[in-house]
Amino acid sequence: MILRLRLALPALLATLVACRAAERPSGPAVRHDLAADFARADVRSETLSFDLGTPEARPALISGWSWNQKSGDETIVWSEGPRSVLSLFLAQPRSLRLAFRCTPYEPPEAAGRAPQAIAIEVNGQPAGSVELGSGPGEYALALPVAAQRVGVNEIAFVYRHVFAGPARRGGRLSGRTLAVAWDWIRLTGGDAASGAPEAPRAAGSHLLLPAGSRVDYYFDLEAPAELEVASVTAARGRGRLAASLISDGEKERELALPGRAGGPLRVELPLDGRKLVRLSLRTVAEEGEPLSAVALVLDRPVVRARALPAPSPRAASTGAPASGKRPPDIVLYVVDTLRADRLGAYGSERGLTPQVDAFAAHATLYQNAVAQSSWTKASVASIFTGLNPREHGVNSPEDGLAAPLDTLAERLRAAGYRTAGFAANAYFTPSSGLRQGFDSFTFLPEAPNLSDELDRRIFEWVDRVAGDRASHDKPLFLYIHTIDPHAPYDPPEEYRRRFAASVLNPEAGSAETIHALAERRLPTTPATLADLRALYNAEVAFNDHQFGRLLDGLRRRGLYDPALVAFLSDHGEEFDEHGVLGHGWNLYRQVLRVPLIVKEPGQTSAVRETEPVEHIDLLPTLLRRAGLAVPPELRGRDLDAPGERPIFSYMDYNGRTGASLLLGGWHYIEPLRPRFAAGPELYSWRSDVEEKDDRASEHHVLVGYLHSLVRAEIARDAARPAERVTFDDEERKQLQALGYLGGPDGQ
Repeated sequence: MILRLRLALPALLATLVACRAAERPSGPAVRHDLAADFARADVRSETLSFDLGTPEARPALISGWSWNQKSGDETIVWSEGPRSVLSLFLAQPRSLRLAFRCTPYEPPEAAGRAPQAIAIEVNGQPAGSVELGSGPGEYALALPVAAQRVGVNEIAFVYRHVFAGPARRGGRLSGRTLAVAWDWIRLTGGDAASGAPEAPRAAGSHLLLPAGSRVDYYFDLEAPAELEVASVTAARGRGRLAASLISDGEKERELALPGRAGGPLRVELPLDGRKLVRLSLRTVAEEGEPLSAVALVLDRPVVRARALPAPSPRAASTGAPASGKRPPDIVLYVVDTLRADRLGAYGSERGLTPQVDAFAAHATLYQNAVAQSSWTKASVASIFTGLNPREHGVNSPEDGLAAPLDTLAERLRAAGYRTAGFAANAYFTPSSGLRQGFDSFTFLPEAPNLSDELDRRIFEWVDRVAGDRASHDKPLFLYIHTIDPHAPYDPPEEYRRRFAASVLNPEAGSAETIHALAERRLPTTPATLADLRALYNAEVAFNDHQFGRLLDGLRRRGLYDPALVAFLSDHGEEFDEHGVLGHGWNLYRQVLRVPLIVKEPGQTSAVRETEPVEHIDLLPTLLRRAGLAVPPELRGRDLDAPGERPIFSYMDYNGRTGASLLLGGWHYIEPLRPRFAAGPELYSWRSDVEEKDDRASEHHVLVGYLHSLVRAEIARDAARPAERVTFDDEERKQLQALGYLGGPDGQ
């Protein structure tokens, strides 16, 4: 991962690490084994040759570069704008020469002007300039050693002239501001010609650290803390260990280490209270030694610190049923594609959800509930299994939930529950794997946007199989999946008149219109977005009415008060907040923050919980309420469990692969493939509700720490191969009608 290291502004980490001035009494120590934790470290090695236009060079191109393309047999990138910036990691400043091959852009309006020239800056300091000849050419100049720094350096190329690209309609250069076509950039001189250095690696209790590389560890530490190494020995050549520590808003501090290899080594880390820090380790070559000839071995490197305080527990709810008492009926009501911010209980003033709001007045509302993914199949598989999407493997429309995985319905049925599912989403086909454990499953693809029909089928089943609570012999588990707010947006006429009367185009919410908008065949204007939002709101209001009717039906049968009823969504929906319509594109707040409201048996008063929770918390919660043991391998927590922890979301849909992590009021989004996003993003979950203010460039240590947590999460969750699903013609038609399987929104 490439991070641009500038001096950060004072970091706003109070919400994450709650630094306290008062001294705490000494507590137990925590030991971080750097060799064992090597997989979580950020390893940087010098790359001194960049073949521009290739994927390998792309991470180093910070700004002012076009897309990759080919010119004949060569790969190139064009400059874009008045300056281009390259990121260059250096383990050690030294005498280096910058060489490059490029071709100036020479449109007719360049005639009569001075030749194109490029001024080079190293970390903001002038390094010289070169004047370009006509046509392709190779150029070189020395990089001032004094301008270089250990770590990431920024080399800026500032152009004398820029010109508008040719105005050929549909041309790749049309609308661009051009100066130079770049072929390659290389650093030579000193020991640069010896090639890329050997990468660091861990073996047992040892850490091999070659010169020309750096290993960064990120920690949440409480003082006092220290770095301890049993011994530092030379694997080859002459070198010494260097270490530094930095936290956001502070200058990087070099640690005072012995000048010669040996051991043991112990040095106190300069901490004041509790902080997020980056500890960097590198090998420095002695004068005259080439980097490639030097490496050190660190034996048993560890960081020791005071253990962090445990969070204060909170009072639990009713929890498991008393011994000998029948477990409660469980109703799990999922509204597909429902954003939390449309509900009055979550602060909306639109008046769309009086029934859900009344339900929340006698239930527990989780203010910050997070979906495990941004599209239906992956999220529902997580709800059913208690596993993250990488663990259950359902990450594309053609993936099916593997039969060996135990679902909520299977676990409850094994414990004596009568299980029934009712769904209007086309993903609940017989081959999906999502029907595992249900005694009965009703699938209504013929009426995908009418939850009133779903309600009718539910009570037909309840009256036929269970009757009222007094007469049914087994506890019930009902899973209900409605799809009213999902595109296409086509609310019943009464709700269109009440909530979308301003929409004059009868086709405004059709699948064809939404596809055309998403594919930019129609312009996305404020008026079209207003129409889509109004139609979506109308469908939310209709679904709310039907949810109220469902609760009334349960009350008439004596099934409501003694039951556990959970209302939630699988994911949200975007209306061009980040340049797309729908969901399944990204992992922003608009698609991850979902409503979650749980009424416990007999609950009559409202409870509001602000601590973040996630989809995979539902399974352990419901198992415990049913009086069942919670398998230790489940990663979710009972919703009563206290404690801040990372909330992890993931998607791998149609080549768009990314991860999201919510911790301490910060929302971190990381691309795992280039198609997902250009780089990591960081937002304040509490204050930046639109997620428009990316703070990643201000909080390098925080970003590195969250990146290390994502890396650990991915390493822990080995990707499971999913079972493949084959859709028949009718199933494929139903999915395509909702925008799946080739539609633009990829849900």
